[in-house]
Amino acid sequence: MNSSQSAAACSAVVAMALTGSALTNSARAAVTDINSFVVVERNFNDFPNSTLVTTNNYPTILQFDESSFDPPDLINIPNPFANQHQAWFSSDSGSTRYAFQNSEGWELSVDVNLDPLFTSPRKEAGIRIDTKVGGEGLFIITSDGEIAAFGSFLPFASTNIGNFGGTPYTPGTTVNMKMVYTPGDGAGGVMPATMEYLVDGISTGPLEIFNTENGVIDGSEVGVYAQNAINAVNISTDAVVTTFSNISIGQLSPPLLGDLDGDGFVGIADLNIVLGNWNQNVPPADPAADPSGDGFVGIDDLNTVLGNWNAGTPPASGAVPEPTTLALLSLGGVAMLRRRR
Repeated sequence: MNSSQSAAACSAVVAMALTGSALTNSARAAVTDINSFVVVERNFNDFPNSTLVTTNNYPTILQFDESSFDPPDLINIPNPFANQHQAWFSSDSGSTRYAFQNSEGWELSVDVNLDPLFTSPRKEAGIRIDTKVGGEGLFIITSDGEIAAFGSFLPFASTNIGNFGGTPYTPGTTVNMKMVYTPGDGAGGVMPATMEYLVDGISTGPLEIFNTENGVIDGSEVGVYAQNAINAVNISTDAVVTTFSNISIGQLSPPLLGDLDGDGFVGIADLNIVLGNWNQNVPPADPAADPSGDGFVGIDDLNTVLGNWNAGTPPASGAVPEPTTLALLSLGGVAMLRRRR
């Protein structure tokens, strides 16, 4: 950056700090008022003569209780695998599935209990995402003890590699499963979207999503499912009860661009974070000073703060820059902002 660019940047900061003028973040769309499930029984139906009892009292409980599998199904259905039952979130009382968007932040929480009579072959239950064009993603518990997330755009996590404390799932017990989707700034953007998984409060932390769309693919559907692979030797007595309870999904407020200190306001404190780490690589510089995510604290990060100056709610102490900071900007800004890589 040359001296004239540096001076212009400093002048812009001083002018905005003194006048309080600002550009605010454009609002992201929110998840609508989801109020029900669209239930799909027997999406897989390799054992069509089983007895299935479905209870749907959204959001209190959804239960798939399946038993009395029929031995002739082993003969009549070539290579039978499993029965699968699904329920998809809906905002129109169960008429249609809700279509999630890339820019919508959301937090989904559900208690899940997978209770099979026989743990082998592997039964599954949990949360699923159908992207239509990018495959299906799963966050599940299994009868053989694994808790895992994988598929489509979902970042991988598993108890087998130490996530969630490495503690396996015990069939027949209830665990709370939570997904937190934080949007980035869309395809081609620099701010990554993330997905965080939690099991009984043990978190993976936000994991970056690396797909082309930078997050959820527009039009994706989100729901829960149970998949019952049946013990052929004990087919007549095998049974699986999968219960989803305390179901909630709600809006997650998108991050405020330029709010580097997380106080809900873009102001002098955020500017000082950038200036205090100016011309440094990350690390050793504070990662918060690099909202552009390019690994270097420079003009792109300054522009992120300036472009959203005064956005959000000012803290109780106000957002007036300290005189020493204004003096630094107006008198020494050119030297400070000159980029030397």
